[in-house]
Parts: sequence; C-alpha cells; structure tokens
Amino acid sequence: QKEGACLGIVEKLRKLQDLLDSEIGFFVIIVPATAIPVIVGIKGATIAEVLAGTGVEISIGKENVMGMPDTPIGLEGTATQVTTAVANIHKVIQDMADRGRLLPADFKYRPDKAAAQLAAGAGAHLPEVSLPPADHDLFYGMDPTQNFRTKAKIVVDTGLAGWLIGKGGRTIREMQENSGAFLHVIREDEPTPLLKPGERLIEICGRLERKLEGIQVVLQTADS
Repeated sequence: QKEGACLGIVEKLRKLQDLLDSEIGFFVIIVPATAIPVIVGIKGATIAEVLAGTGVEISIGKENVMGMPDTPIGLEGTATQVTTAVANIHKVIQDMADRGRLLPADFKYRPDKAAAQLAAGAGAHLPEVSLPPADHDLFYGMDPTQNFRTKAKIVVDTGLAGWLIGKGGRTIREMQENSGAFLHVIREDEPTPLLKPGERLIEICGRLERKLEGIQVVLQTADS
C-alpha cells in the first residue's frame, strides 16, 4: 500500500513536469539525518544494496533541511525506478524505528530554529538550493562507521550528571538502549584534564550512527 501510494505521488509529480513514461525525472525525499550513515552502510554496502537493480542515480545533501533534523536525498529515474528505491530506503528506516534507533524527535520540525537561521541570513542571495552530484562522496573517502576508536565527549555539571545516570543507573541504561551507543560518565576521582570543579565528562562510544544517536539522546534527556 505504501509503495502504491508513493508511485501515485511520483506519477502526479511527473505529470506536473510534463514527463513521458520513459523519461528520467528528478525527485527529492527527506530522511532523518541520523539515518544517513545507516542508509549508506559500511563502505556504501547498504546503499548499493538499496539501489541494486533500480537504475536510480542518487545524491545526498550536505546539509539538513532548514529547521528540520532531516537530510534531502535526490533520486533520478523513471517513476517505477524512483518508487522502488524509495521503498528500499523506507525499509532501512523502518528497521531503525523498529529497533528503537529512531526517536519521534528525529522527525520533528523546529520552526524556532528555522526562524533563527533565516534571521541570521541563511539562504540569503541564493536563488536555489541544489543537491551535490550523484558521485558525491558523503564521507570524503573515509569509512567513519569502522572508526571504533573515536569517542564523543559532553561536559555537564555534577548535578546533571547524576540526573542523567538516574536511580540505580536506570536513566543511562534507557539512553543506551534507545541509541545503541555506549555511554560512560567519568567518575569524579578519575583524572580529567581541562574540566572545571563541579563538571563531569560523559563519553559516548560506538559506530558513527550510534554515537550520533547517543549525543542526541543525551541532549534531549538533559533538556527535558
């Protein structure tokens, strides 16, 4: 049903563009930015599988949509080709949601953020926003999903650190389950250079996509 609905939308958009059935069209979908590394996969393995046999050319935006935690993905192909590719991408995102690796906040529009960006001059003097070419290398030749030695670090005050840990470690366990990342609050008696008195360090470890989710979960929990 979802694929059929998507095909209907794509066909209507193609009609507005006066495209023949055999002609190639360009369409843009938006997905949560935290899902991009998972959609791409290790060394591009997942995206290659997603596009296999579809004949679609894909390009991934460098920046999020203004005011949204989403990244645009450009798809170039016929109606059937584009619909098949979208359905395959949706399966990856649905799997992330089923595993609790995507949160409702990953889909939330933030008008206050968009207004602030516009007030700061974002998009000024730009006639249009374009996606990078199809051969754009999102990770510039690197494979960040294989870099297990990097850690994200967040500095919080001691009181907030205790609240993030929760009674019996319940809160930090929930954050780990929701993000898939490993979260570690450095003890006060451990040497932590550059920290001021009353500050604690939170380390976030895991694959790139899990570290990104871990950072987001920690900040959302701290702000709630």
